[in-house]
Amino acid sequence: MTSSDSSNTTHSLDYHLGVPENQADELMFPALNAIRDNDPVFWSEANDAWILTKHEHIMSAFKDHRYSSAGSFLFGMERYVDLAKVPNLVKYSRNWLINMDGEDHRRIRKALMPVFSRASIDKYIPLIEAVVTELVDEIAKKGEVDYVVDVAYQLPARVITAILGLERKHLDDIKRWSDILVITVLPQNFSEENLLLGERCMAEMNELLLAEMKERSAQPREDLLTDFVRLVDSGALSLDEALATLQIVLVAGHDTTANSNVLALQALLKHPAQMTYFRANIDRAFEFMPELMRYTSMSATQFRIALEDIELEGKTIKKGDFILLSLAAAHRDSTKFKSAETLDLTNDSTGHLTFAPGFHFCLGHYLARLELSIFFKHLLQCFDNIFILEQKTEQNGNFVFRGIQHLQVKFS
Repeated sequence: MTSSDSSNTTHSLDYHLGVPENQADELMFPALNAIRDNDPVFWSEANDAWILTKHEHIMSAFKDHRYSSAGSFLFGMERYVDLAKVPNLVKYSRNWLINMDGEDHRRIRKALMPVFSRASIDKYIPLIEAVVTELVDEIAKKGEVDYVVDVAYQLPARVITAILGLERKHLDDIKRWSDILVITVLPQNFSEENLLLGERCMAEMNELLLAEMKERSAQPREDLLTDFVRLVDSGALSLDEALATLQIVLVAGHDTTANSNVLALQALLKHPAQMTYFRANIDRAFEFMPELMRYTSMSATQFRIALEDIELEGKTIKKGDFILLSLAAAHRDSTKFKSAETLDLTNDSTGHLTFAPGFHFCLGHYLARLELSIFFKHLLQCFDNIFILEQKTEQNGNFVFRGIQHLQVKFS
């Protein structure tokens, strides 16, 4: 192959992940598979970043300190807005666990691990069951719902507010903050207008959290906010660190679980044999979540920045380069997963990357998996017939946490 042919081949592989319609399954997976199979350490002009697509490379990057998370979210926002105008985004994003490395990251994780342990989360199972029962009852009364708006987004919002000890009246605000902030932090959406909107949302969120934490200080309760107040009072976390973590709980924890729910239902309905198998083995719902997460790749991309030059597959990733870890491509890597292109609930999905195994392994992984398994168990026991009504689905525009805007579903 001549250098000209090679250049043309590389150019033809490029794929702009930030274009919403490009995140649809039928476009995204083939495009990323082609990059993985032809040029797995790929410089993307369209995304102004390296894209890594092999499972082995991404798993290694999650455990390699040269691939830094620090500052990867909101990377380069200073080119779009005067940072003095977005003090909350600057201050608190530095304390998001997903956006930091090093000793402070390890210290904060250590402080939070007991709060998000299996034993701690299991205390909330009755609460989760109550929320799920309520939602399924609402579906039964309506018969037909916009599954995204009426169900998938309601489930984690109601669970999170209940676990935190917040009143239901805050649900709409949490949804609005989540919708705005998950888009604000993506580089392809940077503009002064969007960043200022994100700043206002964060200020509103902090106002609510500070007021609620003040109440817990005076009158502790059996809820997650009281746990955070105790961490601050003990000196394990600073107030800023506690607020930053709670922001992630409210926003990322809500959005990711909602999107996982929608994509999982879509996948099961597109694979009726797998739906039948799920129903026949309903008590194994918790076991089935990893394969659904692998196949759907709701968590499609992670950001990193190279701390030094990195040699990989004959390429040099330069210090300071932006890197996109394509979990979506890795989840379809046939060298790692059997029948990688199909949904098979009997597969061993050990090694799926949804929760970023390694230094940044998601602290909320057990809560998300538990919540979804309880929900699907109740949903499939309640309804024998579930149909997606014919319609074109609109992507949510987020190539980090994939989802869709609406999905009309009928239940009986």
